[in-house]
Amino acid sequence: MVRLPPRCTALLALFSVAALCDNAHAIRRCRRQAAATGNPAGLPFDGPQASDNGRISNDRPTGPPSPSQLPYSVPDISNFNPTVGKFASVAGDYAASMCTYLGANLPAFFNDVYSLNSSFAQYYPEGSNPSIELLTDVYPDGVLDQRTERKLSGILSSLGSDVDIKRDFGYGKANTRAAGNGPLGGLPAFCRLGGFIQTSHATWTFFEAWLPLASDPNIPLVPPNVTDFPRNSTPIYLGPKGEFLQAPANLGDLNTNDPSENGIAFDDPDDLDDDTGLEVSDSTKDIGIANTGLKRRAAPPAAPNATLQGDAILGNSDGWNGRIFFVGNGAQRGFVPIPDLKQMMSRYRFAVMGSNLGHFGGSSDVGWVAGPQPVREERLMDFIGGRSHAIVLDVGRGIVNLFYGPDSGVRSGDGDKRHVRSYVAGCSVGGAGTLSAILNYPDSFDGALAGCPAVNFTALNYAQIGLQARHRKSVAGPAYFSDQTFQSLVRTSVLQECDHLDKVTDGVITLPELCTPNFGPILCRKGQQPSDGCLIADQVLNLARIYQPTMLEGQQVYPGFLPGAEESGDVLEGEAHKAIHWLLLADKGELNVTKQENRDAYADLFTLDEIRQWQQADLMGSDVSKTNLAPFFKNGGKLIHYAGLADLRISPLASRNYYNRVHSDKENAGIDIDQSYRYFEIPGMKHCRDGSGPWQIGAVTQTDPGNRPLRYDSESDVILALVAWVERGIAPQHLVGASYAARSAQLPTKKPDPDHNRLPVELRSYEYGVAFSRLICPYPLRPVAKKVASTAAFTGPDAHLNFECKNVDLPSAAPAIASAPKAVLATHVFLVTLALLLLP
Repeated sequence: MVRLPPRCTALLALFSVAALCDNAHAIRRCRRQAAATGNPAGLPFDGPQASDNGRISNDRPTGPPSPSQLPYSVPDISNFNPTVGKFASVAGDYAASMCTYLGANLPAFFNDVYSLNSSFAQYYPEGSNPSIELLTDVYPDGVLDQRTERKLSGILSSLGSDVDIKRDFGYGKANTRAAGNGPLGGLPAFCRLGGFIQTSHATWTFFEAWLPLASDPNIPLVPPNVTDFPRNSTPIYLGPKGEFLQAPANLGDLNTNDPSENGIAFDDPDDLDDDTGLEVSDSTKDIGIANTGLKRRAAPPAAPNATLQGDAILGNSDGWNGRIFFVGNGAQRGFVPIPDLKQMMSRYRFAVMGSNLGHFGGSSDVGWVAGPQPVREERLMDFIGGRSHAIVLDVGRGIVNLFYGPDSGVRSGDGDKRHVRSYVAGCSVGGAGTLSAILNYPDSFDGALAGCPAVNFTALNYAQIGLQARHRKSVAGPAYFSDQTFQSLVRTSVLQECDHLDKVTDGVITLPELCTPNFGPILCRKGQQPSDGCLIADQVLNLARIYQPTMLEGQQVYPGFLPGAEESGDVLEGEAHKAIHWLLLADKGELNVTKQENRDAYADLFTLDEIRQWQQADLMGSDVSKTNLAPFFKNGGKLIHYAGLADLRISPLASRNYYNRVHSDKENAGIDIDQSYRYFEIPGMKHCRDGSGPWQIGAVTQTDPGNRPLRYDSESDVILALVAWVERGIAPQHLVGASYAARSAQLPTKKPDPDHNRLPVELRSYEYGVAFSRLICPYPLRPVAKKVASTAAFTGPDAHLNFECKNVDLPSAAPAIASAPKAVLATHVFLVTLALLLLP
């Protein structure tokens, strides 16, 4: 454990334990967590970390890092004495020294509350934008163990591509001079802190906190790091004809030779396609350099239906906005979500935080969870139970107090110093983690954003195995059809049948409940084969089961998927492996998975009794099925929840069921839930992002180049909508989502296989033009088109003005909707039989 030198006594005097953990209540919660995890003596923990195989090891590195191989100079703090009462707010030497000082001494500051080690810090000057790889390269020795080092390339690829700040086109606070610096634009100056926090007697979580600083115009921007571009994380960007203007290094010569050709001229706000319909100035305004300090008060309430511009919500400063935002991970990934941290800090100037949720691993890596049940329980609590979220936030609030000052930021309540306003978001398993965080730690976060959450996790994993089984040749046999067939032939058929049901033909199925696809027209006639662009009877029956609930021993386990999910066909492969391993390792408690179990999982490996038993056990809340959110709501917390109707990974019906169960949960009785919880369904959105629908709302994971909301306000940007609801009392009456034009190209493949080629990469960017905007309505309301003189009114950036949110007379209530796929299947059986008998 690192101890502070005597010269730090004056600074330590400024920060009691209560200031670090924000208040005595937080400390009591820390100690309750300690007692609950087998350490009744309380924090700090002294126990060793559990290794990936469940054995306890003592190999966790300790002490401050050696600042070697860092991309920018490290201040010499040997003679640095923090000035009493002086904190960081503006970029410069003092902020750099303060940052480095905190990184070296972070464990000592939290010694009375948490056990931290391997802390590190790096100050990044204004204009820098280190790649994902470079940010990882500078971790101190020992942070990543040998196993993680071996898998690092795959883990980093699971984070997605890096963030291209230039192609935010001046969105929000990304319109300062730094944003145009270098091939991918530059970030504000910021302090990056990180390390390990012990979360139980058996687990540690690795975390990072990024603290933005206001610009000093007298300090020049740091020169672009030309050796850091392109990297494997460099995002793909396409020209008008599908040519590669920018591509990852591992795609070789697809990149242009001159890095300057890969960026836009940031100082020319009109340098967009002619059909874009908007200029940068439509959605942003200049941010002044002057900063009047970091102490802020929450703004007064606004009119209930007001739409506020971003700066009216977050303030005009180009420095820290006074708030904390924690971003969770998706899938089974265990790594700091670097792209999201970059985007949230660049656009909004939050102090952003993330963690590895207690393990290092990629999106499909489940082996980390295996171990004796006591160890497995602790790992699950960190990963999906919300504990990592809450503990990192506690430490993060202490870091904010140390760096910006104990009176800085927007505090909960007027003049109340309980804590800095704090928000949490995640999508997929990250959305489930968000729900768990506010369920298990209801006083930690003020606002939460849960996207496509993996609720009912045990049943979801079983359903994913069943879905994959239909699309494995070895299992489906003659009923197999490729993902290309699903995305092209089947999608075209469903659109022809159902696109018009909402009175607007736009390539999006907005009312899937009204859609009963008729696959008769694509059934092969006598003498035809699938190679002729049709489906045989077995394939049609197999196809129909996608829209049918997942059944086991005659009982429904998980709801079906909706018409419109055909454009998500690229996920028909690749999900089963992690689902099988999760059920066996996390739920059943096995220590490894055999090859035979991998094969048997598609047939009869699991029983209904097992699935129900694991659901009921709900080990450490890992099923994410509890709906008692009353404590969070009573604390004033606000929850925005959204799902994509074209999602083929997690059924949107699961989100709908969760929303309905929150309303019917007796523990929530007496609460006006609509004043604290809004659920939105986004037509044409795949899993968390992408698709033909109006999904561009600024949500987490929407980080590809040009993925930005239409306008910088609380109507178009879901992050701003959440903050405005928490701090200004403006409940979102609707959101405005945008669909941008698409460009596509075929990625080169080493071994082309017509059955397994990935479809061409498709990118949708603000730069390519606004195809249309739509209202996204709070469930159960739906967007209904108004009468217009021309269908052109349904295109372009203002198309949403021609819709209104209304109740729609659907054929049945939720239970009947869930059974509708059975009727669909019966129709398909009839059509198949009729076709075989009558067609020539």
